[in-house]
Amino acid sequence: MLDIIGLSAGYGKTVVCQKLSIHVGKGEVVSVVGANGAGKTTLLNSISGIVTKFGGQVLFEGNDISRLPPHEIVTGGLILAAGMESLFTPLTVYENLLVSLYPFRKRFGKEETGQRFSLVYDLFPRLYERREQKAGTLSGGERQMLSLAKALVTNPRMLMLDEPSLGLAPVVIDELFDTISRIAKEAGLTVLIVEQNVDRALAISDRGYVMDVGKIVMEGSAQSLLNDQKVKEVYLGMT
Repeated sequence: MLDIIGLSAGYGKTVVCQKLSIHVGKGEVVSVVGANGAGKTTLLNSISGIVTKFGGQVLFEGNDISRLPPHEIVTGGLILAAGMESLFTPLTVYENLLVSLYPFRKRFGKEETGQRFSLVYDLFPRLYERREQKAGTLSGGERQMLSLAKALVTNPRMLMLDEPSLGLAPVVIDELFDTISRIAKEAGLTVLIVEQNVDRALAISDRGYVMDVGKIVMEGSAQSLLNDQKVKEVYLGMT
């Protein structure tokens, strides 16, 4: 579904990602894990058309999207849930969801818009309870739920998640990853996750890639990476 071929990307003249190649098959959950500063967020931002690509290709469902502007990538169904920083904190939960649907305003009629809202409220009952509450007043876990809901309300063909566990308490992280896993299985949704929380991300993934200083240094099944001591010690700083 998504093929990244020899992708190099970065900011200004600085190359952060160096000739990366990644494949995500339809219906798969794939994680890219690595320490802080490995270039994981830059990878997602380059796929989304937000940062400069210096070379390589990004193919989505067989189509080259390397040079498309971000809004065309979004309306094509490749959606990035960028975490708490992507929220409009002065707006309510409901208004944040409504803003996410703006690029799709010609596609979703009133009835389907209502159905999309019902779906995300069913997934996240707390967001329904707080639908008139400003996003800036939500807890960290609720903000991450809202970031995920903003992506899901658009009915994505593929979902990308940028550090969904960042800044959350362990019990909230468990709840969030359980939700992501359930959504992927029940909806058959294709998901690409970048994470520092290696154990939790790989536990819900089919396959994984290890990223270090802008390069892919290892890849394999999620279970094999979880069990690889070199991965834990050398690339992820775990013992």
